[in-house]
Amino acid sequence: MKVKTIAGKLALALILALVVLALAVGLSFSALFRDYSREAAREQLAEQSKVILSLVNAGMQEAMGRGQGRGQPQMRGSANYRRYLQALNTQANIDAWVVDREGHLTTGYQQSAQQLPEDMLPLYQAVLSGETRFQEGFSSQQGLPTLTLGVPIPGESSVEGALLLHTPLSAVRQAEAAGLRTLLFSVLIGLALALVASLFLVRRFSRPLERVRATALALAEGDYSARSQVSQQDEVGELARAVDTLSLRLDEARQEREAAEGLRQEFMANVSHELKTPVAVLRAMLETLRDGLVRDPEQVQGYYHTMLGETGALDALIRDQMELSRLQTPGFSLNKEPLDLRQTAEDALRAARGMAEKKEARISASLPEFPVMLDGDTGRLRQMLLIVLDNALRFTPQGGQVFLRMTPHTLEVSDQGPGIPQDSLNRIFDRFYRVPGGEKGPGSGLGLAIAREIAQRHGMRVSAENQPAGGAVIRFAWEPPRSEDSD
Repeated sequence: MKVKTIAGKLALALILALVVLALAVGLSFSALFRDYSREAAREQLAEQSKVILSLVNAGMQEAMGRGQGRGQPQMRGSANYRRYLQALNTQANIDAWVVDREGHLTTGYQQSAQQLPEDMLPLYQAVLSGETRFQEGFSSQQGLPTLTLGVPIPGESSVEGALLLHTPLSAVRQAEAAGLRTLLFSVLIGLALALVASLFLVRRFSRPLERVRATALALAEGDYSARSQVSQQDEVGELARAVDTLSLRLDEARQEREAAEGLRQEFMANVSHELKTPVAVLRAMLETLRDGLVRDPEQVQGYYHTMLGETGALDALIRDQMELSRLQTPGFSLNKEPLDLRQTAEDALRAARGMAEKKEARISASLPEFPVMLDGDTGRLRQMLLIVLDNALRFTPQGGQVFLRMTPHTLEVSDQGPGIPQDSLNRIFDRFYRVPGGEKGPGSGLGLAIAREIAQRHGMRVSAENQPAGGAVIRFAWEPPRSEDSD
């Protein structure tokens, strides 16, 4: 069955890697242990040969001391090494043969010499020539595979004979089999533990991916509040953070879209409400004129004058709405440059004083004696001040006063009007908002919204409050510029 999940693929890959590792370790251990076992057997035979040679030499010297000649009597002259050979065969399973130059052998079990088997003749001849040699093969004497060591027995002037030590390879193979069984058992335990650990690690690795997958599916279904909640510091963590960032951006876009939709619906409702009255007035007057119900020239001119005023209000509403939409467009940019806000305020005051004269009101100002520098758009800032000054003049009674005061980081415009209800202070900058119960003025209801948008574009905070002595204050505040030495 094809594995489809990443957890299954990782688990399968780890299991295969562990199996390959176990096979490699097993084969390497088997080869090394086999070589080690044979080398240990050879070292054991070599150590025993030294002991037997010393006993054989002692026997030869003993025979010579009793006046025996050289040759077979010397090789058979001591019973000590024969007893040692017998004990060696019994305890260490090593069969030792002492062979003279005529090919007669003596073992720990036979005191009389016997003829050397033919399969030992090549090794025997090599030993007589002075070589020490190992030989592996099937022993006809013992009837099983055997490791044999041939060592020359030195005489006074030449090699007197050969010492042949035999040990069955079955013991070596039994040791190898025991070692392999131990290795196999250890490998199986190690594989089981490694499998459990690998499954745990795979699960731990795949769990963050499952969270990322669940988050992605939730985003695809429109749930932009979903988060993976993965905080690990690796590639998976980076992927999770990217998905969470995408989720956050989508959630913000959804909220902005909902807010824009709410503003659009509010705008449509407000525009419909603002258009309803002038359109109704225009239609009623046009129908009256069309039906000839008004024939007096002065009344007809009055109708025309009223309709012209309503169309002017509609034109102002359309222009203000287009202006506000431009300012609220993210791609719209202002032509900012370093300027002295005092000069902009003085320019706006000159224009506003002309409006104040029509109402027989006065505009006073308190400006700093030093420049108030900031980066801004002169035309937009002048427009913002004119909107606020015009709004203050409209609510100031005839003969009243509007006051403009500027500091290095604030600008205030106050009037002597009735003030603003407390629950309307935070809403007068909303588009089309009018104070409940107040008289509807000639404006479009968008002036203060435009002023706030211009202020925000310049990093200003705008607020409104009532004065203790009466009247309202519109305040603009901004951060004072940092001096070059403040760093």
